[in-house]
Amino acid sequence: MVLGSLGTPDFVVHGITLEQRPALTGWQARLAAVDGFDAQLGSYSSTLSSDGSHVDALVGLGSLDLLDVERVRIVASSIAGRGAAGITIDTDLAAVAGPAIGRAHALGAVAEGLRDRLGRGRAYGLVGSGGDEDVKVLDRAALVAEAAELGRRLVDAPPNVINPLTLAEVASTIAAREGLDIEIIGPDQLEAESMGGLLAIGKGSDVGPRLVGLHHRPRGARGHVALVGKGITFDSGGLSLKDPEGIVDMKLDMAGAAAVLAAMSVLPRLGVGVAVSAWLPLAENMPGASAARVGDVVTTRNGTTIEIRNTDFEGRVVMADALARASEDRPDLLVDLATLTHACTIALGDDIAGVLGNDAAAVGTVVAAADLAGEAVWELPLARRYSGRLSSTVADVSNHPGNATGRAITAALFLERFVGEGVPWAHLDLVGPAWRPGPDGGATGFGVRTLLRLLEDVALG
Repeated sequence: MVLGSLGTPDFVVHGITLEQRPALTGWQARLAAVDGFDAQLGSYSSTLSSDGSHVDALVGLGSLDLLDVERVRIVASSIAGRGAAGITIDTDLAAVAGPAIGRAHALGAVAEGLRDRLGRGRAYGLVGSGGDEDVKVLDRAALVAEAAELGRRLVDAPPNVINPLTLAEVASTIAAREGLDIEIIGPDQLEAESMGGLLAIGKGSDVGPRLVGLHHRPRGARGHVALVGKGITFDSGGLSLKDPEGIVDMKLDMAGAAAVLAAMSVLPRLGVGVAVSAWLPLAENMPGASAARVGDVVTTRNGTTIEIRNTDFEGRVVMADALARASEDRPDLLVDLATLTHACTIALGDDIAGVLGNDAAAVGTVVAAADLAGEAVWELPLARRYSGRLSSTVADVSNHPGNATGRAITAALFLERFVGEGVPWAHLDLVGPAWRPGPDGGATGFGVRTLLRLLEDVALG
């Protein structure tokens, strides 16, 4: 990928907005008329150039008023999916989108979208770009795309390949390569450190649970952010077994941990100047002989007891110990990512993650970072009027709300009990956008871009 034209490309792809469509002239107008090209988002038409040297193409960007980082990245990705291996493509997408969303944002979105994930050896020229600042944008985009791809690959991996042990090994490899400090807490040490929630959920599997801590400690760090990512590498539901349809794709339940690990994998190379501690509670939720039973009461890291009323509400139980441990370092900001509730998808749809938190500034920081990163999020209320739904007669709190409504809120209320007093905290519930079902679906890497933008913004103050 280069700034400027490749010179003699095989394809030249022109971005066209709805507002530009009526004003097209020459071959562009003729092609649009013949093919019915309407400039809607992702629409595409092509023709051989008049001199036969290359293919000219039009790709729709939709309405200028609706154009944002996410839409530009989607269109660029659609271009990357077309054509054969080894071809060369010039595109002016960044130049067209720049006036609407900002030059750097447009260039970064196009560069991320064009990343050759299939290794087809293609080359791209970004027409209308050049200069030292654009080089920096392109370098950053390459790292962000690399991290997002890692997040996808980790979640897409078969659950017999990625489990708590092997994911911890991946984290160890990344830490050694990137110069991160790492600690891996196994089952025996988890018990010694009173992490009864993670132990309870993980003990039904032959592969015991792990808590992985990764630490980015740059010299002269400006602040400290803690991240927690839910890492259920496969969720059968435990003894509260999922039905056959519900258990399909349950390798996705580690998407939060994958996003956090993927973000950490490029932090040093991005030069992020904030200290970051990442905690990954890893477990398989399986119905083995030692599995947690419905009615068990477990004691967590901060001393809070949990009644397990439903073993398929396991994510919050493993997150409890990780949030409590992360809080002990008194970070300036604590952010967790979890594929936690189907209710959030019912409320916001498949594309939007819910954000809840105990601090308006913390939530606002996450929402702003997600907007700049081109990932859709929406704030939901942390409505404490629902706290009573988590009450238990035998423990401090129940892991099941006993009510079919408001479950994204009650899940966040549960997590809040394990966040240290005075620690600003935001929670992302990302079941919908983290995964696309069906034969052509899979992991999306959602959350990686938001985390990287967030950490860069915090470092800049």
